[in-house]
Amino acid sequence: MAVRLEFALRAHSTCCRSLDETKMKRVLAFLAFALASYVQAGELTAESASAETRRLLAEYGKGVFAEATAPMEQSGWMMDVHGKQRARSFLQSQAAPLVKLGRPAVPVLLERLEDKQRFIRYICAYSLQKITGQEPTFYYFGEPHKPFNGEADWFEKAHDVWRQWYDAQPTNAPYSSPAPQVQKR
Repeated sequence: MAVRLEFALRAHSTCCRSLDETKMKRVLAFLAFALASYVQAGELTAESASAETRRLLAEYGKGVFAEATAPMEQSGWMMDVHGKQRARSFLQSQAAPLVKLGRPAVPVLLERLEDKQRFIRYICAYSLQKITGQEPTFYYFGEPHKPFNGEADWFEKAHDVWRQWYDAQPTNAPYSSPAPQVQKR
């Protein structure tokens, strides 16, 4: 990996000799930062992203959660999580590592939308919304494949929206970042 990075830096500097020294330093600093970030994160494959998604959700299912690195405001509705009331904001914070995995996490998230634990379903649905940018009606307190609020097929419709998004994405990309967030008016 280090040899590939060094080669990339040298190749880039060779092709950019026409730039003045200040611009060259900026370009190389940016390239070095980008490549270092790539290496630090490791090479993400669909298989490793799926495995990490499964691992995280299994941990959450056992009640093992990531601790906040800084105090966080608890907001939103409350949900029972292993006998303890947790705020929506807490569950959203647990979705963050799943969202960072991007597109490769989607198949596992779709599977786990049917989990027996409501909070796992919420974390999966929230992650899918953030990754895809799609926000179909999904009743977080509803049971999969059962009517809720008078809607018989709400679960299937939401699942189909996210599945269609996934199927429409290029399959050759090992990683795709979360969809850009659109401000609602």
